[in-house]
Amino acid sequence: MKLNVFLNYGGNCEAALRFYEAHLGGRIVMLMRRAEQPEQPITWPGWEHSIQYAIMDIGETQVMASDVPPAQFQPMRSV
Repeated sequence: MKLNVFLNYGGNCEAALRFYEAHLGGRIVMLMRRAEQPEQPITWPGWEHSIQYAIMDIGETQVMASDVPPAQFQPMRSV
């Protein structure tokens, strides 16, 4: 069975993925900032360089991730 996970971060998505890359042997496959997305309808002021969408491979697991605005972000509550 292959597990695909989507994680939301409150503004530190890239830092987290760089950490996983350095310490867990992950490999960032794709990293798109909000400012890079074609025809982005709206972006929050100051969030132009936040991560819209990212993909990382860690072994057989694929992790997808993005930053969400602080008002919508909720820390992990259960696993």
